[in-house]
Amino acid sequence: MPWRDIPARCGSRQNIYDRFIRWRRDGLFERLLERLRLHLDDQRPMGSRIPFHHTNASGF
Repeated sequence: MPWRDIPARCGSRQNIYDRFIRWRRDGLFERLLERLRLHLDDQRPMGSRIPFHHTNASGF
């Protein structure tokens, strides 16, 4: 989403950027993705589980 499309009710662009940087630095996104992965693993039948393979930004 381009910066100009962020609703004013979300605060200033600088505030949004600062919050994103803080969350990234604190590992929030990694924790959320791990919890989502665990939740999805619990939803699948035991025989259909495929090992999770973590990729980096380059896709490897």
